[in-house]
Amino acid sequence: MSTKAYYPLNEIGKGKVGFSKTRAIIEAAFYGNNVVKVNTLKEAYNLAKNSPGTIVTDMPVYRAEEFGLDADAKVLLFNDGAITGRYATARRIAGEPGVDCEALDKVVMDAVYSARYKKLYHATCFAGLDEEFMVKVHLLIPEGEENIMYNWMLNFQYMSDDYVKMYKRSKPIADGNEPDIYIFSDPQWTPVENPGVSFDCL
Repeated sequence: MSTKAYYPLNEIGKGKVGFSKTRAIIEAAFYGNNVVKVNTLKEAYNLAKNSPGTIVTDMPVYRAEEFGLDADAKVLLFNDGAITGRYATARRIAGEPGVDCEALDKVVMDAVYSARYKKLYHATCFAGLDEEFMVKVHLLIPEGEENIMYNWMLNFQYMSDDYVKMYKRSKPIADGNEPDIYIFSDPQWTPVENPGVSFDCL
């Protein structure tokens, strides 16, 4: 199964599948002139390897060439801040009781706006490794967070030639109406008080 990335004009608009306000705010950021596309795991590895603070260990990446990396690729180590991995406390799901989407949209708008002066990397992967279920997932993340991007691409399936072919053969999800997933991630973002923006929704 696959998701949908492109829409004819008659399928674009308010209230249509894949065009919620929140999604529109997030996806629009992917098309900015400050965005650099990262097409391969090898590109992500080199960016992460050269990112400030990265420790290049002497441990080889297991079967590196199978992942599209050079045979001599090494395991990279990076010391994160206090919050690592998934942070369930910050999770808000639209449609669930107590979730104020209008207030959240304003926070997201401010976060996206504050990222406009940063170089942002756009990486794309597949979640699901079977023709019965494959979803295309996009990540947008600022310069300086290359290790997160690299690990994210390792965690999912980077877009190798074989998996791109498999994805094209896969059956569309929900009769072809399920959109790609877009993730805007800015670990450098901190709340800044602005008129009309409330952080009570977080």
